[in-house]
Amino acid sequence: MSWKEVAEAFRTSWDSVYRAVGLAVAWGLANRNLGGIEAIGVDEVLWHRGHKYLTVVYQIDGHCRHLLWAGKFLDRWCTKVMRSRIEPMKKMARTICGHRELILNWFEAEGTISAGIVEGLNNKLKVTIRRAYGYKHFKTTEIALYHALGRLPKPNFTHRFL
Repeated sequence: MSWKEVAEAFRTSWDSVYRAVGLAVAWGLANRNLGGIEAIGVDEVLWHRGHKYLTVVYQIDGHCRHLLWAGKFLDRWCTKVMRSRIEPMKKMARTICGHRELILNWFEAEGTISAGIVEGLNNKLKVTIRRAYGYKHFKTTEIALYHALGRLPKPNFTHRFL
């Protein structure tokens, strides 16, 4: 169900559903276990018009396939450095930005992982982004992605919803 449909079913506002999902995602991110990861997939997907890309990292080893990280850290860092007055750092940022794809694909899968796994997860990601059409802020899209693809741990509740 979309967040709008959930809001209608529970006779509440979309904002209330958004806040509840945001709290659940924040709890899940704070309590997830990232130990034992042996293989990752890194890709870049278009998340918004105007060439706005999102770097995603998936865990793809064994039977565990889910979103680990969605972020634009490298882009933010390069942007901040380019606004500074420290020329050696600016030179480094230009070099990093020029080799961005290679940096993000630095790992070797040693022939054990097919790119099909990452492409399959990207399809799920794109469906989530399509359902999130109209979200004005990246944070909302990020919460929707973690909610749909993160396989985050869930807190124990006193009530059980069916």
